[in-house]
Amino acid sequence: MTAINLGDVQDIDMDNEENRPEEVKVARNSGPYARCRKAGICRFAKLFGLTPEQFAENLHDGYQRHDVEQVPKDPVELAREYITTHFSTEDEVLNAAKFVVARQIASEPLLRKTVREIFYKRAKFCVRPTKKGLKEIDEAHNCFTIKYLKNKPVSEITGDEFLRLKIAEQDKLLTVSINEQFESDTSNSYLDEMKLLYFLDEFAQHIQNWNDYRKECVEIALTKMVIPDLRKELEAILLQEAKEFVLEACSRKIFNWIKVAPYDPGDIFDENDDEWEISKGIRILGLAYVPDHSQAAFCAMVNTEGEVTDYLRLPNILKRKNTNSKDEASLKEADLDSLSDFISNKKPHVIAIGGESREALMIQTDLRDVVAQLVKDEKFPEINLEIIDNDFAKIFSNSKKGEAEFREYPLLLRQAISVARRIRDPLVEFSQLCTADEEIMCLRYHTLQDQVAKEDLFDAINMEFINRTNEVGVDINLAVQNPLTINLVQVSFRIISKVSFL
Repeated sequence: MTAINLGDVQDIDMDNEENRPEEVKVARNSGPYARCRKAGICRFAKLFGLTPEQFAENLHDGYQRHDVEQVPKDPVELAREYITTHFSTEDEVLNAAKFVVARQIASEPLLRKTVREIFYKRAKFCVRPTKKGLKEIDEAHNCFTIKYLKNKPVSEITGDEFLRLKIAEQDKLLTVSINEQFESDTSNSYLDEMKLLYFLDEFAQHIQNWNDYRKECVEIALTKMVIPDLRKELEAILLQEAKEFVLEACSRKIFNWIKVAPYDPGDIFDENDDEWEISKGIRILGLAYVPDHSQAAFCAMVNTEGEVTDYLRLPNILKRKNTNSKDEASLKEADLDSLSDFISNKKPHVIAIGGESREALMIQTDLRDVVAQLVKDEKFPEINLEIIDNDFAKIFSNSKKGEAEFREYPLLLRQAISVARRIRDPLVEFSQLCTADEEIMCLRYHTLQDQVAKEDLFDAINMEFINRTNEVGVDINLAVQNPLTINLVQVSFRIISKVSFL
């Protein structure tokens, strides 16, 4: 039988089954500790002077509450009495005894609880980039500000930092380590303070020999058994907290999108004018484009029920009025004239422009001039022009729901419709993707949303829809008549049914 190598204790500890296949079960009577127990080493371990419970109480209380009970013989002399066929020399017996004592100390619940509290409080992170990381982690990388960390306390790891670190570590861009030599409240290390609590302050040589072995036992227990487990626990906790932060950030994102009330144009319209009455709802003109002059833009008129009543193709709206090319300027003017006639006939209460690029500001300026001319010539009210984020509109235009509802329409026209519907009622419009196909998951809520469980993210998003729907309520009669509203009822029904089933 070969001697137990204390340097490999963490590899042979029979309780450390993380790397074993799940289907393999370790027999209770196998493993190094069981072999030591059969060989009588546990009896030798009791002679080290403190029980695991007593040492744990010393550590918990911070002083030597229980004194070490010293045997009069030298440890090597005692080890001869425990030589067997399994452990045939004094060194093998002593190594086995140190393993048993360390194992018993490390398994004591009070000790693990005490060390865990200290470790979580004082552990510190160190981060260094690899050669690959030095090349790839630039200013645009999400780990740029944390690629160099030295002894950063765990309490200062906040938000999604740890998740970003772990992803970079998996990509071999960073090395992340936890400083195990955490300090105590004094100048000594915590390990040194632990050793002093398993120490007899006498000068006899055999007592000094026992003290040396006791120190080794404490060091093995802490560095080889307890700390590795606590490191895994701490990393798991930090990783879970980071993922919860990402989930909360996603929830806040969708909350900020759908918490907005339906658009209120204010008191700029005459309530006595039937053409501009807003008591039954508003008409919205949505405009969508791509920053490509070769592609035509589209605008769509949406009525108070969210239905499309008309649309207009604008092939030259992105061209400039102030240009040296007379042909280009005339084409631009023709589009603006067409748009002016469209606005004059349809009389929208508000105009929404998809904010695809900076050119949205140019379109807004052009439309403002068009509206100003209508105000001057036809006594139009001052119609507001809003620039709307069109990320959702692009997802909707490519979704199964958008294709089924507007099969014959081009993508940009679908975008224009979605932009108009979003300003009409964001909650209703976003609910259009809350279908069985889970297309609401196509939106980007957080850069790390793919690192959390898809089911958790889907439930968090849907819960926001339920909360917002509960705040404003749903008209069941309207929901039955209007297919746009029915999704809110369906989302609530799916989640409630799931919760009831669980």
